[in-house]
Amino acid sequence: MQKTMAKVGIYLIVGLVLISGSMVLGGFLYKKFFEKDSVQSVTALSIIERVSTKGILVTKSLYIEEEITIKIDQGSAWSNFWWGHQVVATAPMRIDLGIDLSKLTEDNIAVDNTEKTIIIDFPDVEISSISLDGDIEVERESGIFYKLFEADDNADYNLALTELTNQSRATAEANTELYQETKDAVVELLNFLYSETGYTVSSKQ
Repeated sequence: MQKTMAKVGIYLIVGLVLISGSMVLGGFLYKKFFEKDSVQSVTALSIIERVSTKGILVTKSLYIEEEITIKIDQGSAWSNFWWGHQVVATAPMRIDLGIDLSKLTEDNIAVDNTEKTIIIDFPDVEISSISLDGDIEVERESGIFYKLFEADDNADYNLALTELTNQSRATAEANTELYQETKDAVVELLNFLYSETGYTVSSKQ
């Protein structure tokens, strides 16, 4: 009976040692893998290293229908009858906007480790690309001699695309609300990126 109780006591001691060891090891692994980011200090330099490689962060796309008229006016109704040329083109256009995070420097970022805030003086919003979102519809009206000697569908198409792109850029640049929405979306994405650290990101006013 005494031997049995002794064996039970030994098993209990061994079990307690194993459980204690497992708890210590588990706590060590938790700190190593899960608390690493939370104890890491956030600095302006660490932010730049984390986000600058993303380049232009596109956060807004504008879809519009543009129409342009290109007219080659020869100066008089008679001259236009022979050599005049007019192109009317319409097309759906896509404009992508974002902020180039690679332009950030440490001077643009203020980190408050007590309040856990990150205030960023962002670069200006940029138009990263303008592209067709469908087909260009082209209508032409040409003088008799122009049709015979100078008509060039490819030239009309390229000219129309250039003018549609320029007009789309002007439309976007005139939309200040769109630019603010783009910046707000960048701030929202960075807040998501830093949510696990407990820091909040805002734009310098």
